Amino acid sequence: MKKRLFGKPHKGFTLIEIVIAAVIIGIVLAFSFVAYRQYVEKAKKMEAVVTISDIRKAEEFNKQQTGSYVSAENTQAVNQALNLAIVPKYYEYQVVGVTDDNFIVLARRIGSRIEDYLSTDRLPPDDIVLARDKSGAARRDYPRYIRNDTSESYGSGSGGSSGSSGGSGGSGSSGSSGESGSGSKESENSGGTEENGDGNTVSLPFYSTEIAAILELLEGTETGDYYYDLIIEKKISVVFEDFSAEYPSLAEGVLAFWAGTTDNTIHVNSLLDGQSCDEAISAVICHEATHADYSYNPGKWIESTLDKHPELTEGDLHITSYPLNSIDQEYNCFENSVLVWKELQGEKTDEIMDAEESIYDQGEDFMKAQIRLSYADQMLPEY
Repeated sequence: MKKRLFGKPHKGFTLIEIVIAAVIIGIVLAFSFVAYRQYVEKAKKMEAVVTISDIRKAEEFNKQQTGSYVSAENTQAVNQALNLAIVPKYYEYQVVGVTDDNFIVLARRIGSRIEDYLSTDRLPPDDIVLARDKSGAARRDYPRYIRNDTSESYGSGSGGSSGSSGGSGGSGSSGSSGESGSGSKESENSGGTEENGDGNTVSLPFYSTEIAAILELLEGTETGDYYYDLIIEKKISVVFEDFSAEYPSLAEGVLAFWAGTTDNTIHVNSLLDGQSCDEAISAVICHEATHADYSYNPGKWIESTLDKHPELTEGDLHITSYPLNSIDQEYNCFENSVLVWKELQGEKTDEIMDAEESIYDQGEDFMKAQIRLSYADQMLPEY
């Protein structure tokens, strides 16, 4: 018998061992590839960050020399207007929204298409479009300045060209008359620009097909009809947004927000899209449109508040003074929201709006107490 000199004879790898090794190697390679792609994307985005900073500095220098900021529809125009030598590799650049005091620099990823996002009323992620104002703050109202070239791919250099708005717009509302249109949300006010009664060019709002249908629901209610007219007359945009990108602290807890007349947009949390029915979303929009009414028509709300509370004086109110919000204002916003929901809900249910309705039905004092608890971190004044 032949003896074994070194113990047991060598055995080959089993099929299971080979498969496990292959899976482990595959996982390691996958993680490595993801990390590499993230590194590459970060490096590409850095081009935009650095170039935007250069453009902002050049704009400030130009303002010192000439007294004004300048617009530029593409990278070539930016170079000519600001005496720069930008060579775009991954992004094209524009300067839009120029006023006496501010401007917006846009960096748009070459080869990407914005209409894929605008058609669903969502903002593109930062690796596709970066928008910064003169202070370097992110701007989320930039879509109004680029509605006209959504039929073109980024990188076409046609920042000022006309084109499809990427979706149906709001009903016609002329800048001179301010009268709302037919309510069909068809093209008369589908984004882009028009001249107002003063001869100045103004941006028109944009509504996706879904938002337009939700606004039609609002128009059809006794409470919401006024706020629908306000949205159209003041050319307020209404958009679905993923708050987790720009506002991570708001992503789970905020349904929508109105950021004021400069932004002139009602931002609706995209989490509602698909989770809440259109009738509930219409009610949420009415809540924010009520805040917008406080911004555009403060005198109306000052008068009505003083009529309701004769013990107060105008100096007690925060409608036109910091923080431009109060427990009373929030109550009025919630009230209008609930009233719209009551008109629209029919047999439908919605966890959020049903809860608000239940609280509202227990009286103003009870609802204001709940608002105080919900807004405790903001320390809102009573009026």
